[in-house]
Amino acid sequence: MACGLPVVVTDYSAHVDFCTGAAELIRVSEFVTEPLTNIERALVDIYDYCMRLDKLYYDDTEVFMKKWKWYFDQNGIVFEEGPTTGKAWREKLSKEAFLQAQKYSWTRVCNEWESLINSELEFDPSTMKIEQTEKNYDVEEL
Repeated sequence: MACGLPVVVTDYSAHVDFCTGAAELIRVSEFVTEPLTNIERALVDIYDYCMRLDKLYYDDTEVFMKKWKWYFDQNGIVFEEGPTTGKAWREKLSKEAFLQAQKYSWTRVCNEWESLINSELEFDPSTMKIEQTEKNYDVEEL
């Protein structure tokens, strides 16, 4: 995104919050849970993935629609106007991706996490009293 390139990501987890409107979101076909870590993973719908790549590839919308009409019909996807495809779509997504990436900053993310954790713990850091003490440690040399 920061390079101003179109992005294709899974429609799952943080991608949804950060990438919606600035990337192609691939539908999830199923979720699997890893037995050792209990982490849930999203497996992409391979047809949706290929369709989204084709949407970026085909400059001719009619060719794209001819190839993927069955998929849209099967999944109830309706376009008021034909979808934007090819170079025009790549340029639009590239611009949106770059603009979205500019909004990202680790300082903001860390501050948001700190606020969330503090609110969940019902902790107000402004009430915290910090006392400085001097400690001397005896270190035994080897």
